[in-house]
Amino acid sequence: MSDMKEMCTIVHKKDPEERVYLVCFRSFNDHWMICEGRHDAYEFIKECILDGMNIDLNDGFVLVETCTLDQRKPLFKFIKFCQGIYKDGFDIDEYYDDYSEDEYEYEQQNEVNSDLNNVARLNMQSILNGETVGVEE
Repeated sequence: MSDMKEMCTIVHKKDPEERVYLVCFRSFNDHWMICEGRHDAYEFIKECILDGMNIDLNDGFVLVETCTLDQRKPLFKFIKFCQGIYKDGFDIDEYYDDYSEDEYEYEQQNEVNSDLNNVARLNMQSILNGETVGVEE
């Protein structure tokens, strides 16, 4: 019986609205935000765009707790995906029209946009594991 309960818990945790999302805006001073649920991550990014934040939609990314850093998605691709789910009238193309699927594929195949050093990679994984990084107590 406990095995069945464990299996149900594992399936339940796969709900995108219960996963933890790490949103990173890459800039001179990287800005990070941890959001619970795909919709909250989408709304956070969307509000930042609507508020006029200077966000690089190519370089910024979203990382889900169940993925590795190499599986991160550019903000642009994450927003495009969410637009198909939430259909709230927000159109990322109105704010950014220089990015295409071809560019994304090229970046992935040629390892472009992989300038994160090992410390940054370890810090991001630690954050997703619930650890405090870079904060002195």
